[in-house]
Amino acid sequence: MLIFFVCFILLYGLLMKELLSKWNTGKEVGWDRLPAVTLIIPFRNEAAVLSGSLNSIRGILVKEVIFCNDHSDDHSTQIITDYIEKYNLSHWRLINNKGIGKKAVLTTAIRFSRSDIIYTTDADCTLTNKVLESMLAPFRNPAIQMVCGPVSVKLGTTFLEKYQLAEWASITLVSNYFINNNKPLMCSAANMVYRKAAFYKVDGYRGNEYISSGDDEFLLKKIAATYGGDSIRYVNHADALVITLPTTNLSLYLAQRARWTSKWKLHNQFFHVMTAIVFFSIASIQLGSILLVGSSIVYSVFFFVFWLIKIGVDYKVLGNVLKSYHRSLTFYEMISISIFHPLSVFLIGAFSIFVKNRWKGRVVLTNGLICK
Repeated sequence: MLIFFVCFILLYGLLMKELLSKWNTGKEVGWDRLPAVTLIIPFRNEAAVLSGSLNSIRGILVKEVIFCNDHSDDHSTQIITDYIEKYNLSHWRLINNKGIGKKAVLTTAIRFSRSDIIYTTDADCTLTNKVLESMLAPFRNPAIQMVCGPVSVKLGTTFLEKYQLAEWASITLVSNYFINNNKPLMCSAANMVYRKAAFYKVDGYRGNEYISSGDDEFLLKKIAATYGGDSIRYVNHADALVITLPTTNLSLYLAQRARWTSKWKLHNQFFHVMTAIVFFSIASIQLGSILLVGSSIVYSVFFFVFWLIKIGVDYKVLGNVLKSYHRSLTFYEMISISIFHPLSVFLIGAFSIFVKNRWKGRVVLTNGLICK
């Protein structure tokens, strides 16, 4: 048993080192004059967080901004309407979703758009012109069909907020690695740009339109399948970073992550399923290391060595990612974060199986479908 855990922790270190090997924060040469872009922001019941997003995008140099309302029952639409009128934003439009769910929202907005390039973000995100310039730079190459970028949370003080900071760093690390290896695995629609022609070429969300989440990943996979993995670029320069708001309590966090992870089994790709199994197995083995305690003095000592190495690897690798975005976590903060991570994998799995998941007033079924 001891040999197994020794081999595992060595392989874990090599895996994390390999993921970091593709981490390149170089900035591409941008456009002399930015192409026309439509910024699309879908929303549902976002009244509490809209102000930050509206203020951040008011100075963004895009052809048009489309807010698409997914049947909100709060006063989100009134906030946006008042803001447009207050600042006389003639290139901003507010439309209503003609279907149900985020994919229908995006499809509706794209049909209304008047630009060849679509940029999507979320209603709780903030971005700048630097983000826009960085994300559009790869489109100077006509072969590029989609560009994905980094997302992180607003800096907070609680454990859950700091945990999400590390979590987003790991998501960014994995997304960057696989996209740069021409095997796109995941990305975030909070910071994603693509050609409208590519969206229509792959028939948008046809085939997965009724699944509650995955508007980013399913489109990513369809574009990669049609145009090839090298048609997608990941930009991880600090200027490309989009900031979102952290989830503030554990139940909301688990509900959101359960909704995200519910779609892994819906991908009809062996590679995607195997990757999910590998990550789940890593978490299982890390938790299983508790079996070392009490077996003998040697085993018990190695248990602490095992976790010291794991925490040190996480601190080194994720620390490099965070440093790229002028952020950081202390080693002491990483101790609790590294210990909680494998436990969170099982909590999210249990939450998705045993708890009826509601998201923004809608029930998300275990098969990923949504109810009105």
